[in-house]
Amino acid sequence: MSRELMGEGSTELAEVRRRYAEFLRTSREAIENPYYAEEAVRFEVRDGDLLVAPADLRVRSSACGVLLSSERARAQVEVCGVDEVQAKRLVEHMDGEHDAAAIRREGADAFEKLRERAFGVVLFAPLAVAELERRVSACEIVRYPGSPYEVVRSYWANMGDVAERLQSLDDHVRDARMLREFTRGLHVVALAGGGGQSLYRPRSPISRRGGVVPGELLEEAPVLEERDGEVRFVSGPRVGANPIGGAVYQELLAESLAGNDGDDGGLHWGRVVVARAASDDASAAWFCPPRPMTEAHWDALGRELLGATAALSGARRDEGVRLLARFHRHFVRLHPFQAGNQSVVMSVVNHVLRRHLGAGIPHLVLDHLALGLPGRAYERVFSLALDGWLLPGGSARDRTLELVARKRATYRLLDELSVAPSIEAGRELAKANPSVARCALLEL
Repeated sequence: MSRELMGEGSTELAEVRRRYAEFLRTSREAIENPYYAEEAVRFEVRDGDLLVAPADLRVRSSACGVLLSSERARAQVEVCGVDEVQAKRLVEHMDGEHDAAAIRREGADAFEKLRERAFGVVLFAPLAVAELERRVSACEIVRYPGSPYEVVRSYWANMGDVAERLQSLDDHVRDARMLREFTRGLHVVALAGGGGQSLYRPRSPISRRGGVVPGELLEEAPVLEERDGEVRFVSGPRVGANPIGGAVYQELLAESLAGNDGDDGGLHWGRVVVARAASDDASAAWFCPPRPMTEAHWDALGRELLGATAALSGARRDEGVRLLARFHRHFVRLHPFQAGNQSVVMSVVNHVLRRHLGAGIPHLVLDHLALGLPGRAYERVFSLALDGWLLPGGSARDRTLELVARKRATYRLLDELSVAPSIEAGRELAKANPSVARCALLEL
């Protein structure tokens, strides 16, 4: 695929879109949590991968097959339908010199069972992971860091292609049209890869209905009407905006952001409404993006992005972070594409952060908060996200381990807040763990 976005009507773009539509139609629909909260292996084994088993891996018979365990990997897993002799023969070939295709030839059925249950747990493809990590850190393309084997491989590869394209960002923000077209190109790459062959299905519900088109702007406007004392969605785009984290967390978030409730004025950047469509069971909070998208919207995004990079280049960190937060919030609220908006905009944000502050950050739930918070409040949340999650320097392994530790501590705090009997009890929990509270985007 060409370095620049193929123009509308081009044969190249049409073929990518045709292939992608077929992929959405025929690929297995994901039923996972759209926030990828589960610690599940999603990384795909490919034939050329050199597989490795830990040196201390033990293979012994179990009631239904074999039990594989490793102290080094801090894990064990049972694989049914494979006997001890088969398993040991295959594991012996997982020495970093034999690829997956060669190992499969030693026993295809047993290999597939081991791959399905043990890969990413006690069997690994470290060179494949290292190559992807070299291009872009897994910690910077997910909501919350975990094992690299939790990342969908096509998505990780595409984010590496996006990161490569972003090296020319400075050449594409001089005017609204250039930024818009460059962003559309990033969206094509995010969904289909730099060569148009690495197809990825976003976790947005719209992808299940085949409504995602690489690089196509979502121009349709939300249409609402009042009927029987309720606001009803008739047609058009909407994004779920119900408060997350539970009542106590929401109260603490409001308390943390007290005094930052002013908006940044100017253009209309969408609104939250309480409404329901005919297919909904009840009314809920939904965000309606601004339509039509105008040159003024893209001009504003360009000015904010240029201002952020200029401020950070000039060591004016606070100003740069504030402008970068505005850019992120406005892009999320503009919602230019059916799906994949957060992946595109956080790639841009993290490109700027890596260049000027040494590292990017996980996506967290920043996009969700950008829909519901006024401008200054969101700027404060974005700053807290950097305080809690920006971790420059160190090896990829050490950085991942530290960020995973912060994620687990954050999850524990959020779990405790979800069952706290009162706002007072929740406040004490947050105050007792200020560094963890900042990772949860709270500062009391």
